Amino acid sequence: MSYPDMSWSPPVLLRVQRDTELVFDGPLEAINFLENEWPSDRGHEYDRAVVLCIASLDDCVPLVAAREAFVAACIEAGMSQSDGTSERTSGTMDD
Repeated sequence: MSYPDMSWSPPVLLRVQRDTELVFDGPLEAINFLENEWPSDRGHEYDRAVVLCIASLDDCVPLVAAREAFVAACIEAGMSQSDGTSERTSGTMDD
């Protein structure tokens, strides 16, 4: 399924290593990361982020709600948001 412009502004930047960050431009990248590459235990915020990111793709919730839920899940998992000064990689750890 193709989705129209489902981008977050600003994108979510996560630090995954000392000099590497992942960039998530929208809920589709976030869902891929949540479902395929999540590096820790899955808690309440993780579950909420999956539900809201999927719902935002169906235009059932605002993009900002999905973004906030994804950030909350990352914080719950102990990940830190980046300040944008590291090497950027699109939302997967394999890139």
